[in-house]
Amino acid sequence: MRHLSALGHLLREPDMSYSKLGRRAGITAQSAQATVRQLEERGVVERRTDPGRGRTAELHVTATGQELLRAGRDAYAEVDAALERVFGKQRRQDLTGLLLAALPGGPWGLYGVVIMQRGGGCATR
Repeated sequence: MRHLSALGHLLREPDMSYSKLGRRAGITAQSAQATVRQLEERGVVERRTDPGRGRTAELHVTATGQELLRAGRDAYAEVDAALERVFGKQRRQDLTGLLLAALPGGPWGLYGVVIMQRGGGCATR
């Protein structure tokens, strides 16, 4: 989850500091650094500056990262649709709201753009 969260936030706001990314994703700056390092290793984020203390990292989501985000959003939409078929629209919305509220960082800890209500559009921060 934290990987998709970081990707979504970086896609919306490239060059975000680790501290800001951590706050947005509901994790510590140290965890944000470790997450970004893992994303870099997977080729979904690229750093356009040399790493170093006190430097603002210029982090950008690659085309592969954008594709991964789309796949993640599609998967969430499929689950959302399946829940709606089982529970109905209102109960699915209630369940989604409760689950998102329980995430570290609230609903925005999931990723930069969260599909909260299928058919109700996307909620963005």
